[in-house]
Amino acid sequence: MKYYAVPEEWRTKHHIQRYGFHGTSYAYITGRFAELNRIAEEEADLVIAHLGNGCSMVKVVGGTGADTSMGLTPLEGLVMGTRSGDIDPGALELIADTMGLDIREIVRILNKESGLLGLYNKDGIKEMHYIRQAALEGDKKAELVINIAAYRTAKYFAEYLGTMKKPMGIVFTGGVGENEGYFRTKVLNYMSLFRWSIDEKAMATRCEEIVIAESGLVPGLKAWVIPTDEEKVFALEAAKFVK
Repeated sequence: MKYYAVPEEWRTKHHIQRYGFHGTSYAYITGRFAELNRIAEEEADLVIAHLGNGCSMVKVVGGTGADTSMGLTPLEGLVMGTRSGDIDPGALELIADTMGLDIREIVRILNKESGLLGLYNKDGIKEMHYIRQAALEGDKKAELVINIAAYRTAKYFAEYLGTMKKPMGIVFTGGVGENEGYFRTKVLNYMSLFRWSIDEKAMATRCEEIVIAESGLVPGLKAWVIPTDEEKVFALEAAKFVK
């Protein structure tokens, strides 16, 4: 659903709507998911999370994107490396009034100094693997940061799955999605309603095409890791254009 609940003039004259990003990654994952499940791409109903320094999610229905977590810009949605993701717009007015910042500076901070960087606030660290290692070593703040990001991801997964008739899978991709089993486990554990049966050995793998869990609630629903290949999509599109 691309529409915001804003005045019609905003939508029609100024084109304020949700556009989404990571489209080439999602195109590859949708096609690869269909191949792995031996179905036509037009039959693919799934939710994909592209998790890296930039993070977004998409609901795919009939092989086509039906909703996305990013909006007019990449700032909306999940907690990212330096982006805040979802935030109450009223907070912007509060910060503007109390700190004397203009809207451009506030948006810059939300894009460049927020997310994992803003939450962890230590040595300029914004990479999930450093924060995960700190959490495993007993850093309580690092654990909290991971929990916040994982919960937001789980919330979007559950929101999209709950509006689908027969979802076949959820897919983790991108640098964090492909490599961080600790984070993936937390995401699935926050979706306890789906009664995920986690394959611990598969969950520990990195950058492999693999099923990491199956739902005990929704028949046939599986959680996958599928490494993305955006360069392949670029090459195929370029080849079509040349032909």
